[in-house]
Amino acid sequence: MNNNQNNNTLPPQPPMAGTPYQMPPKKNMSKGVFWGIIGGVVAIIAIVGIVLAFVFLGGSGDKKGGAQVSKEDYKDFYSQINKLDISRDVEGSKYASLSYRGIERTLGEIDEKYKELGSHKALADEDLKEAYDEALKDWNDSIKPAIYAAYKVSTDEDVSFCELNTYASYMKPDREAIDAALASREERCMKAVERFEKSDDKIVSQYGKALRKYWSEDIKTFLLESYKYYSELKNNPNAKLRRPKEPKNPEVQGEKSRSDHLEDYAYLKKLAKKKSDEK
Repeated sequence: MNNNQNNNTLPPQPPMAGTPYQMPPKKNMSKGVFWGIIGGVVAIIAIVGIVLAFVFLGGSGDKKGGAQVSKEDYKDFYSQINKLDISRDVEGSKYASLSYRGIERTLGEIDEKYKELGSHKALADEDLKEAYDEALKDWNDSIKPAIYAAYKVSTDEDVSFCELNTYASYMKPDREAIDAALASREERCMKAVERFEKSDDKIVSQYGKALRKYWSEDIKTFLLESYKYYSELKNNPNAKLRRPKEPKNPEVQGEKSRSDHLEDYAYLKKLAKKKSDEK
């Protein structure tokens, strides 16, 4: 090996005293290395961006077991819930002409609709799931039992005597006269009321108690006040009198009424629509 080669491989010698130090010549970076570093930085930035987007955008709470809810999921859920015509399903008139088996079949179909909704991907959204659960609870705990109870009430042989189609003929000057006018109807109505009050069905029993109060207090008070109102109006047509308010018929209902359930269901639909528009 010659001396020139050995000198080339030795490290730079320190400067001699009094001689300024000279930096070794700067080598240019390889273009391949340069673009490799740039590419690596870009890749790191992209990964960080994806993570941040997932945390702040994708992880907005629309999860269940890690599942994400897409805009298409929300739209499909909203479409499906519109097919569940709950406003008609809670109307008593829908069941009036049905047999008990017919009611069972119809309610079973509605149960299936709720079941299908319950497995929808959109319910990975916690807010939507909570609203769905509330509407479903209304249906199972109040509306459906009330429909069965209404069937039991409507098929009682004496319940028709509890209905007054007109009040005019029962308006009398005192309570005794009203009692006498209502006597025949009240006797038959109270037979139905007694059966209702003794029913094992809690909703039917509650209805029986409400119906008794309606007949013994509300109706008779209204008839007496109405008689006085029309008598005074007849004697003084220009008198400014307040017309007696007709008492409200008791309803066969569970813990939540039909209108309460419709409100909860309407909120579920509104929330689903909002989510599908926002997402």
